[in-house]
Amino acid sequence: MKNIFFFMLAFVLVFAACTKTELDPLQTDKITNGAVLALRGKAYANLNAKPVSLFAGSMDTISRLQDITKQNLEFDADVISADNNNVASVDVFAFANDKAPRVKIGTVDGSKFAVPTGGKYTRASFNFPMGGILKALGVEAANLEVGSYISIECDLNLKDGKKIAASDISNPSLFESELFYPAHKMLVLVKK
Repeated sequence: MKNIFFFMLAFVLVFAACTKTELDPLQTDKITNGAVLALRGKAYANLNAKPVSLFAGSMDTISRLQDITKQNLEFDADVISADNNNVASVDVFAFANDKAPRVKIGTVDGSKFAVPTGGKYTRASFNFPMGGILKALGVEAANLEVGSYISIECDLNLKDGKKIAASDISNPSLFESELFYPAHKMLVLVKK
């Protein structure tokens, strides 16, 4: 009988402790809807192009055989969110190697995002001249090595004040699938 009393007392104490939200290890009361950028269009298709050596894991390439400063970085991205109208802007950054700081190359205003015909989420087209990107990075086109990458990162700014930075996407490969690739961290391959 004593054991049943202690079991009941323990149950009541545990139940009472679980009703305090600060003691909830999962903090379920603080969970909110998230938002993420998803790569779409030709840039997404490039990631899955065959043979793999064509793009080598990049969303686009720039060619050393042509004037790099006259080429453009272009991609489309959807905002996957419960609220399609919550996009304030997307800040786009670039860096030439892992040791270099990222440099802001532009911003796409939230008003540029619209639901495409037959779509569910808002989409915008991003277009930046490579000449401007290289100038911002302080890199000469002639100094880009074939086989190297230029990294592109996007930070999503929401109207409610929240920011989903590229650094918040700690392992983008966890999100990769045949239908989705996050557009927060991407690569552009330098080719011949």
